Amino acid sequence: MPVGGSAPLKFPYSPGLDGVVAGITRICRIDSEVSNVQYRGYDVCDLARDGCYEETAYLLIHGSLPTVSQLAAFRSRLDGLRRVPHEVYRVLGALPPHTDPMDVMRTAFSVLGSTDPDYRRPATDREANLRKAERILALAPTIAGNGFRIMQGLEPLDPLADRGSAANLLYLASESAPDPEVERFLDACMVLYAEHEFNASTFVGRIAASTLSDLYGSVTSAVCALKGPLHGGAIDGALAMILEIGSPELAEDWLLASLASGRRIMGFGHREHRHADPRASLLSSLAKSLGEERSQPQLFEIASTLERAMIQRRGLHANIDLAASFGFHLAGVPREMSLPVFASARMAGWLANAIEQLERNRIFTPTFLLTGDEWQAGRRQFHSVKPGSDCR
Repeated sequence: MPVGGSAPLKFPYSPGLDGVVAGITRICRIDSEVSNVQYRGYDVCDLARDGCYEETAYLLIHGSLPTVSQLAAFRSRLDGLRRVPHEVYRVLGALPPHTDPMDVMRTAFSVLGSTDPDYRRPATDREANLRKAERILALAPTIAGNGFRIMQGLEPLDPLADRGSAANLLYLASESAPDPEVERFLDACMVLYAEHEFNASTFVGRIAASTLSDLYGSVTSAVCALKGPLHGGAIDGALAMILEIGSPELAEDWLLASLASGRRIMGFGHREHRHADPRASLLSSLAKSLGEERSQPQLFEIASTLERAMIQRRGLHANIDLAASFGFHLAGVPREMSLPVFASARMAGWLANAIEQLERNRIFTPTFLLTGDEWQAGRRQFHSVKPGSDCR
């Protein structure tokens, strides 16, 4: 149909690229009909229950599950790469103290790129990219934790030796050795958040990679996209909601009043999951156990009451962000760090997608439509300019 007086559309228009096939991937598959998420053919809930984040990151980046010896070597390499160069901390120390933690991460990765030993290697060098990916993966928890500390006016801490990403995030958030139950919860949470198809931040990262920028440019772009409240803002919003409600007995009435007023309810529904989000079910169970151990079962009970009411009233199930919100709270993760923790977990998926994009690369160049009276007026004004006239 004509748009703004122009010719009929040559291509179908899909706002937000909804439903548009923009690439081919072997990394992640979401089957919303049976509520299943797979990383390279493995059920994500099995990986979260029986594995660890480093094992999952290896699978996503290298393409297969590691053997026992490969996992040990991988963890050892990451352990030796977790210290952030001092140049990065100097730059972060110059930021205003009110800087958003995600902007701190963005700045850190921008600076990190030039400190990488493979900085000058071309973007198509797969072996160099795998080395870069391991450095980025190792540094993400340290940057998230120490970046937050620097904004609080505190000195950065050395990461824990021989411990994983989850343990280091918890240590840098609290300065104390993480409780095994809490570490297990956060590790499982990071597995569940590690990858999720062509979501906005992953797609932005692939676009940056497609220009033959580098992996640091790709993950910096992804961090910028995740910061947006329409993408990564649900975790803190869901926690604020649960804390505002305060008691399971008040949850349903609060929800009904909020729905009647048109208030947006965070932590429910998902564009990719038509039914239940399988990640949410597992993480909710783990968060429930953590709440019982911490003698704070009411947080899970509030979330459960909200979910039952939302299913009845709107047919919407809880997504993973609802369980993560009160789970992070129980684990002692500061609210300001919830999104950097998410980013640290998703780093594995971002890196895997950037590397995959470069294997059979084609730069993303979607078409667009010019429309509206302003465009037509601009055409008329342009054609009214006489040759040789001053058109500065």
